[in-house]
Amino acid sequence: MPLGPTEGGGTSRDGRPLGPVYQAGTLAGNPMAMAAGQATMSQLRPSLYASLEKRSAQLETGLRDAADDADMEVQVPRVGSMMGIFFRPEPSGTTATRRR
Repeated sequence: MPLGPTEGGGTSRDGRPLGPVYQAGTLAGNPMAMAAGQATMSQLRPSLYASLEKRSAQLETGLRDAADDADMEVQVPRVGSMMGIFFRPEPSGTTATRRR
């Protein structure tokens, strides 16, 4: 399910680009993405973030442990619930190094 939450006044959440410049993209103005984003934003509570942090940490640990068990070198950068996995021994810090 695509998710495109936005924050701002009520008029910016109606799914139409605002302003004199048209913003195009995969989810720009997608009614289903906007509805999903708005529904998600309406459910967010402070207690959810503590639970999300705990689960994200568990997933990070699980990914690292699975990689260790498979004798693979990986990087699992994480900030809160935002996480990625890179199958390389050194950190991937820039777009140039990620392309190698």
